[in-house]
Amino acid sequence: PSASVVSAPFIPDTADSSYTFATINYGYGYEVTGYGILYSEDSDAITNAPETCETILEHVTPANGKGQFGIQLTGYYTRAYVTYKNTATQETFTVYSDVIVEVK
Repeated sequence: PSASVVSAPFIPDTADSSYTFATINYGYGYEVTGYGILYSEDSDAITNAPETCETILEHVTPANGKGQFGIQLTGYYTRAYVTYKNTATQETFTVYSDVIVEVK
């Protein structure tokens, strides 16, 4: 299981913010227990220690049928995350996207 994120944010012509989109990659034997976007003004923290970021936007609405979700922000570095639970062992773990997006 993993999380992937688009490398370039979508910026509407009439907006003063941009969107970060990500996709949940489902794995057999794993249940998704949470997902969302980390955001920070500090690129080092979100790159090197994402688990320390206190600024987490957990999604409360379901991802679409393809596992895609997004959020609108301005002025941050963003990174997607997904928390999984192994259905056999009940162990939970969080994965972070490889791509960090700067939204302006």
